[in-house]
Amino acid sequence: MIRVIIILLSSIAFIAQSKPLTLTKTANEEQYVFNYEWLDQKDKKQTLSFALDRKGLNGSYRHFKALRPSLLKMHGTRQLKLAISKLDPKKGRVQLIPRHSNIDFKISSKDPEWANQTAFELQTVYEDTLNKVLKDNYYTEFPGFYNNSGARFFRPDHRRFAEESLDSLTPVVEAIQVKMPNAGARQVANYLLSWIQSIPYNTMESRIESNGAGFLPPLKVLDRNQGDCDSKVTLMAAIMKRMFPNLRMAIIYIPKHAVLGLNISHLQQDYRVTIDGLDYTIAEPVGPALMPLAEAADSSKRYLESGSYQYELLFVL
Repeated sequence: MIRVIIILLSSIAFIAQSKPLTLTKTANEEQYVFNYEWLDQKDKKQTLSFALDRKGLNGSYRHFKALRPSLLKMHGTRQLKLAISKLDPKKGRVQLIPRHSNIDFKISSKDPEWANQTAFELQTVYEDTLNKVLKDNYYTEFPGFYNNSGARFFRPDHRRFAEESLDSLTPVVEAIQVKMPNAGARQVANYLLSWIQSIPYNTMESRIESNGAGFLPPLKVLDRNQGDCDSKVTLMAAIMKRMFPNLRMAIIYIPKHAVLGLNISHLQQDYRVTIDGLDYTIAEPVGPALMPLAEAADSSKRYLESGSYQYELLFVL
């Protein structure tokens, strides 16, 4: 049996609110110019200005959309039918049994060995089809812990979005380098956090029910001036990696939320988790709280300290 659930993440509700961010966005023939003003964690005025290519911004992942279970079912059924049509009818019979969001098949044969081999081959056909559809649509499988139903979970491929966004974010990185020419990863991370946390949070719809509709790739977060937790985490990860190529990072998933882990030199009081023997300092890019690097929301800590999280290493060296 094949069961499909698409998972996306919701923001943890923070009490402290960020100060309003001011964005002036202007256009010329070839570029959009972004000018930001906001207050950081210490109520100090910060600014950032950069220009992005209009063609790249408008075309960036414009086809990315919600992943519908019916799409997976349609492609899976089509390929299974094709595989079944090639079987020797003298050996046995295979019947597809459509379900609401999954596909079952029943094999009838007097040859147990043929039946077992056929079941294996059909499952392989489905898995290969599933992986191709997921890749083509920028999704990936996510072994979820949200319930005990045994269903398979899928989410946007955050790592791939971050990796493919490095070059397109060069103007943002160069603007930050001009402002902070000698800054280390910790200083830059705090600057980025105050900026990204101040970008409005997208609360259009329930993240669990949206099937990916609310996730925005990094350039789209800037273009639309909004984003949810996984969108903002992906944006911050891509900028940090573009600035610090040797920096190890991990997206850390807790129920309905995501935070970023940075493998940087840490202070004793820093809030961090250990992954594969390395310490990752926690960053909460989502906002609206202006939370500095190495601090985590109480709601995040409950899951992190109980081990109720999963992670994905980014830009594996």
